[in-house]
Amino acid sequence: MCAFHGPRARLLSDALREAFLPERLDELLFYGLDRRRVDITMAGDYQGRVYDIIRAADAEGWLLDLVTAAREARPRSTGLHEVATGLGLTSVTDNLERLVRADVPDLDVSVWRERLGALEAQVCRVEIGRQLGTGFLVGPDLCMTNHHVVAPLLADPARAAGAVVRFDHRRLSDGTTVNPGIGYRLADDWLVGAVPPSRADDLDGPELPAADELDVAVLRLAEPVGELPVGRVAGVGDVQPRGWIRDPVDEPPRPGSPLLLLQHPAGAPMRLALGSVLGANANGTRLRHSVNTEPGSSGAPCLDAALRLVALHHAGDPAFGPARHNVAVPIGRVRALLVARYPDVPVFAPVSF
Repeated sequence: MCAFHGPRARLLSDALREAFLPERLDELLFYGLDRRRVDITMAGDYQGRVYDIIRAADAEGWLLDLVTAAREARPRSTGLHEVATGLGLTSVTDNLERLVRADVPDLDVSVWRERLGALEAQVCRVEIGRQLGTGFLVGPDLCMTNHHVVAPLLADPARAAGAVVRFDHRRLSDGTTVNPGIGYRLADDWLVGAVPPSRADDLDGPELPAADELDVAVLRLAEPVGELPVGRVAGVGDVQPRGWIRDPVDEPPRPGSPLLLLQHPAGAPMRLALGSVLGANANGTRLRHSVNTEPGSSGAPCLDAALRLVALHHAGDPAFGPARHNVAVPIGRVRALLVARYPDVPVFAPVSF
């Protein structure tokens, strides 16, 4: 008997048929999973064909690969996201989705899931030797992270040749790595802009960071990753591009409002953590929050309950001492400074595809 059965199998069948035309599903099997549909089933009707594919995938041990490849090809599919969540293949749990839905009762949860699926594809792990951080796409070939994450490259630009930004690194809920992700190199002209942090960040006193001490760096990638398909499904027709974050919220969130971080804590596969906004410092250059982070979370996007970018996570990791709170930089401050200092850099550019 098929172990993957009942409502969950029905949900996957419905999601696959909604997301793919028959010939596109054939392409997904061939290009994404190295399997030929005709070797699996010759069923004439599409529903029966998908049923046979799901049964074969479950019986032969490649069901998780099927769901992962389908999500890579259609990262905004709410049905596929729901199946992946049930299998532990996403950075979020069902409980967290219910919590967000309760916090924002007028938000359509299917829209929320679709947006989360897109965001998961746009967040990356930044790898500079043993120095790890988190980053996210803000243009087709532009990645934003913290200045202090890329400090080794700024001190020794020759190391940029070995730096990698890795997308799609996710883990099963049982701790087994499902997708190691795909790494991309930096462009030869990799440094687009960099703004350092403040010495006040390391002090427990009244000194405040200056308006131009926002700890942000924008890197140029060697490929337009945001315009490319996700993962290993380049041969599948109608694949949705990875995309990038393009609609940040300039107004800082109010104290007490929910805050979510998509991050690579300690370099681990992507996780989504939930907390709340605690408040801003006296000059509005830092935002205190209660979301749990670790070294490697630096540079993560901070999102409101509607999954809109509101801040850039900066510091306060527990490894640096007992943390009363964590700290982010309001994205409105970041955008204003980048526009003023680098007016020709299309950060948060509109999507043209």
